[in-house]
Amino acid sequence: GHTASRTDTRIGSLSFTWATGTNGTPTPATGTPMTWGPDFTYGATGRGSINNSGTNQLINQITDTSTINYRYDNGTWRVEAGVSRSAAQTKRRYADAGFFLEAAAIQRVPIRVNYHDISGARPGTIEIFNNTNQVFDWTDISNLRGSIARNVTLNNRSGNNNGFVNVRRQLDFMPVPTSLQVGASRREQMLDTNIQDERWTFMGPDGASTTTAPLDPYLMQVYKNVDPGYGFPNIPWMSPLRAWRAFQLNPLLYQKTEAQRVTEGNYAVDNSEHIEETVQAAYIQAETNLFRNRLRVLGGVRFERTHDEGQGGINDTDAVWQRNADGSYVRNPQTGLRVRKPEAGAAGSYQEFLLTRKFRASRSTRTYDGYYPSLHFTFNVTENFLARAAYAKTYGRPNFSDIIPRTVIAPLDLDDDDPDPSTGRGTLTIRNPNLSPWTADNFDLSAEYYTDSGGVLSAGVFLKELTNFFGDSAKVATAADVAELGIDRRYIGWNIVSKFNSGDARITGAEVSVKQSLRVFGKWGTPFTLFGNFTKLELDGNPGASFTSFIPKSGNWGVTFARKRITFTARWNYRGLDKRLPQAAFGQNGYEYLEARTVLDINGSYQLTKRLSIVASANNILNEPVRFLRYGDLTPSYAKQYAEQEYGIQMAVGLRGTF
Repeated sequence: GHTASRTDTRIGSLSFTWATGTNGTPTPATGTPMTWGPDFTYGATGRGSINNSGTNQLINQITDTSTINYRYDNGTWRVEAGVSRSAAQTKRRYADAGFFLEAAAIQRVPIRVNYHDISGARPGTIEIFNNTNQVFDWTDISNLRGSIARNVTLNNRSGNNNGFVNVRRQLDFMPVPTSLQVGASRREQMLDTNIQDERWTFMGPDGASTTTAPLDPYLMQVYKNVDPGYGFPNIPWMSPLRAWRAFQLNPLLYQKTEAQRVTEGNYAVDNSEHIEETVQAAYIQAETNLFRNRLRVLGGVRFERTHDEGQGGINDTDAVWQRNADGSYVRNPQTGLRVRKPEAGAAGSYQEFLLTRKFRASRSTRTYDGYYPSLHFTFNVTENFLARAAYAKTYGRPNFSDIIPRTVIAPLDLDDDDPDPSTGRGTLTIRNPNLSPWTADNFDLSAEYYTDSGGVLSAGVFLKELTNFFGDSAKVATAADVAELGIDRRYIGWNIVSKFNSGDARITGAEVSVKQSLRVFGKWGTPFTLFGNFTKLELDGNPGASFTSFIPKSGNWGVTFARKRITFTARWNYRGLDKRLPQAAFGQNGYEYLEARTVLDINGSYQLTKRLSIVASANNILNEPVRFLRYGDLTPSYAKQYAEQEYGIQMAVGLRGTF
């Protein structure tokens, strides 16, 4: 199938889905196969769909931060110390706000959807017909019926406590300028998430007229005659506000099914997580200047220890089966099938959910540490020209979303006496709390040239040799695997889908940066400064290596205007093609990608007094959309785009003070 969709976060989303016939090829109403291609395609009879989803957005966030710093410097001793804390809470309760997150409608009758002139962005023309080949007018609300309403409630908390102390001593007794510095720090971070996704089914005002009840009372009254873009005509959007108000007056209008209650419970378990991370570090470093201060050498070593404690949900579908005293399944003597527990209810029931899903029942504790040395050289080739060389051992932590424990257990119905089935005994989709950080040996060479007019030009190359790099993997569990994941030995021989330390990887790259004032052009150019930097990476690793945090091509450039009390900056940011998670449905080498994108951000300030300024910023002022691509080696170019989302322009205005 293929979907053309339009999403506007201010209003809602509209999607048209084209589906193939049973033979896997596009077919018109007559059933005659048509040729797949960008110029002319047919949807299969009765297999298309329309989804009109009106949305409202609500997020309430409170953040408080406090910081205290101390600094002492008498030329021989320098002491720096500080403590800080921050706490944030994000809440979203649509019921309190008086509207749904989403209210949706779909077509009343079976339809087929035709796409013509397909390009990378959208079909040039979308045609919709019913099963009698009559044109279906999707802009007529009488042709649509109510489907679902939805709310997403969240209560997320996070906190950070930090403290540090650095002590530096100038060693005046040395023959060359030399200093020694030691320091220590501690960071405590907490993340607690609770998210619920509630859904209701539209039943009509009498609780029974799902397919016939008119939708006019539930349409948006403000967003009418609004051009949603992409050449679509005026859309009669469903209104989450009016639908909610009608629901409060008449509870028969929307009702929950058993399946929705189960889905709601599963989502709540999967999205109730807690983690606390404590990082303690200490370091020592020395600095000296040689060859009449032309060569600066800085080196040291840092010790860092990390301790994580996490909680997450568990899904044990194996819990519905009765077992004998020896642990084997109880089976029906006539059929040989496993026997369910009486309290498990029917498959897919809410009783089964209560038995198999447990909130924060999976716990993990993880501690790791290491020493990380570094050595840096800076040489003044001339007064305006610097050359730098450096080595540093660094590491990358796993994301919280990879190590907060969560396990989904899906057994196969196998005989107990089959010790080694070729397909595995079942599948465990499990996060890996024992995922180790990757480490890297980093080598950097760079040069900087400072112009007489205050500009700077720099260029550099670098190499990162990574060990224990992250990778996504699916494999049959060995005794060593279950020990690493901290799970029971009875899961040896099961298929495990998780993230592992996949082995070595290499990142090579180059970067160029330039900054130059235009004062060389006279008085008119003095307020202007041009800047830009660009980075290119080459990524190499095992097939499962996860490079999702590395963008092969990126850069930004812009101009700053600064005169008297006014400062203004325009910055263009470019992010190249971003490779994400594998997508097996798209065949060999199928992956999801974020398309390359350039956005324009602006910010400015006006100095009111010596200590007080007005500041303002606007991000992505051209409202460039985010495009998601999904494709493999055989996907045609016009079918690569999966979705496109617009988030609008983010703006902020405030006061900045220094006291």
